Amino acid sequence: MSRTIKPVHAGVIAGTLTLLASLTACGESATGPAAAGSADVPEWATGSSMALVVGAHANAPAPTLTVPFQEAVGAVVDSDRSVTLVLNDGSPAVTGEPLLLGNPDCKGTGCDTVRHRGVTQVQSKVAKMRATAPENNLLEAIGVAARSTSPGDTVAVCDSGLQSTGALNFTRPGMLTATPAEVVDFLSSTGSLPDLSGRTVVFSCLGDTADPQEPLPTSARGALIKLWAELATAAGASSVYIDDTPVGGRPVKALPEVTPVPVPEVKSFKPTTAAPPVEVLREDRLAFLPDSTRFIDPAAADATLKPYATWLTQKASRRLHLTGTTSSAGTASGRKQLSQARADAVKAALVAMGAPGGHISTDGVGMDWDGYVDDRDDNGTLLPAEASSNRSVIVEFRSK
Repeated sequence: MSRTIKPVHAGVIAGTLTLLASLTACGESATGPAAAGSADVPEWATGSSMALVVGAHANAPAPTLTVPFQEAVGAVVDSDRSVTLVLNDGSPAVTGEPLLLGNPDCKGTGCDTVRHRGVTQVQSKVAKMRATAPENNLLEAIGVAARSTSPGDTVAVCDSGLQSTGALNFTRPGMLTATPAEVVDFLSSTGSLPDLSGRTVVFSCLGDTADPQEPLPTSARGALIKLWAELATAAGASSVYIDDTPVGGRPVKALPEVTPVPVPEVKSFKPTTAAPPVEVLREDRLAFLPDSTRFIDPAAADATLKPYATWLTQKASRRLHLTGTTSSAGTASGRKQLSQARADAVKAALVAMGAPGGHISTDGVGMDWDGYVDDRDDNGTLLPAEASSNRSVIVEFRSK
């Protein structure tokens, strides 16, 4: 099975984030670990020592190694280096002693046998790993992995990424749509960012879930991947890769509970139904680039806004009033200016869809609105989840 390596959409993390796309489902290999010298060996599999973080907890598929991860472990075996297993649950820790899997004295086909045996040993141990503490604390697990390695080594992560406790808690509304830079600032200010200096970091299984965790919409999974990749880069990783091999299989039963992460409801206003008095378009439905009037996903923004343009054109008496809101970041004048500009950007998009501009009014109020939630902690640090919840465009339906 051939596999391509290509950059993720430009601008995510220039020069460091790579997507490894695969058509092979996780663990589905008719012959087990791939043979030495396979063309499937990913470019990040350099043979350096590796710390392998395994999310063997509830709400996720049973732990296993994707084919690219098997190849990477095989490269470690070939180099006579070690693999350290880190169990990710609510209290992450190293599992057992580092695995020394190679044999420097092997020759010819004997080395292929050593490689196969080493990969099979790691795969077997991973499959048997089980959470012992409730919740998912992936950030801490990555910290454990970082402390178990040295610059030049690899930290490989197989986990859903839906952390449910600790400093990066996705069960808090707004965290899935939080601005990565604000998350980095918050984690840095609280001393929660691990030191990944000089490590290659590879993520697999991000966004892969099992009951009772609801599946993530495509946009939410993309945001989750981007957030973890930017966190690893900010923590000093020399390069960051995403193994996008799909993960399937049934979850392990009878594991300690992990709190499900609320999944933003994908709402769609229908112009054929009675309009509510007000709708609030938060970042899960209409997201802008940080400190910008540009939509993160213009196509998704058009899909969200099109029904409002249609509603407005159905009757001449209909009117819309758009109010932009922000978090507490920046100055009062800057917040008001940005919120006004974003409301105006939504108006421009609606007009481009055929809505009459004279029937749309706009306003920008910054953080001064009834739905504002406190987005600062006791030390005055911006809380990224709450800040995301405060950024919106409020749509009021009116008649002349």
